[in-house]
Amino acid sequence: MAEYDNVSDIKIAITVPMLAHTAAVTAGTTVDTKGFEAATIIFASGTITAGTADFTVQEAPDNGSGAAGAWTDVAAVNLIGTVPTIAATDDNKVSRVGYRGKSRFIRVNMAETVTFTSHIHSVLVALGAASTVPVTAQLNA
Repeated sequence: MAEYDNVSDIKIAITVPMLAHTAAVTAGTTVDTKGFEAATIIFASGTITAGTADFTVQEAPDNGSGAAGAWTDVAAVNLIGTVPTIAATDDNKVSRVGYRGKSRFIRVNMAETVTFTSHIHSVLVALGAASTVPVTAQLNA
């Protein structure tokens, strides 16, 4: 039996909050992976009236002062699975993509490719394989 349950070994961070997106582009919030060896990006959709969203996973190194440096798109070889496109037919679906890159910071950006009227979705990052357990802070950092 494991020493800790899964809750004690993961941290959940929000990169795109759950809300009715209407903007053409949403820049995701930075997620710091320091102290974790695994990251799974979770795409969750709610009710979608119309519209299509494309997502881009980005990474950035530490700039030397503990903040994100220049952002670049993550190469497909550093993703496990395919980043989804969420369309009007994707109500209440969840998908995931693994990140196996080596950069400290990641985020997900969203761009509408077909105009939204109401597009409710969120993108979360589950950080796992913590270097220190139990993980107590669940803040978006």
